[in-house]
Amino acid sequence: MESTLTIRWMIRRDDREVLMIDDRCFIEPLTQHALIDLLRDRNVLAVVAEERGHVLGYCIYRLGGFVIEILRLGVDPRERRNGVGTALIDRLKSKLLNQRRDTITIDVLGTSVGQQYFLANAGFMAESRPGDVIRFTYDLEVDDA
Repeated sequence: MESTLTIRWMIRRDDREVLMIDDRCFIEPLTQHALIDLLRDRNVLAVVAEERGHVLGYCIYRLGGFVIEILRLGVDPRERRNGVGTALIDRLKSKLLNQRRDTITIDVLGTSVGQQYFLANAGFMAESRPGDVIRFTYDLEVDDA
């Protein structure tokens, strides 16, 4: 069966499904208020991965200088390993050249081993940070080399 997964801009009616996915993905999930505050920043954008009218994953990211900083990336646990996260990351990678940016970053907790493994497989490089945080970086120039 052919996949009908689409990546599109997040809209207000997606909030409920995004928050449900976030609750299943993070130890400290976003609240409705925190999500709205996050999206009020004019440099913060959000996309969702949708199939047959259901949101399966989302990515909230900030545009800055030459960097796209992923603030939150979540995939419904029932949909993991089905290409949803890869589709979201590929969408951001495709934006790098178009928006004159060359790097994508995301900070991940040291306890989020699944997310670390996923990002490493997606071409991100890991770097330790203070505390229990690992910064993953995807550099377009390194990937093109």
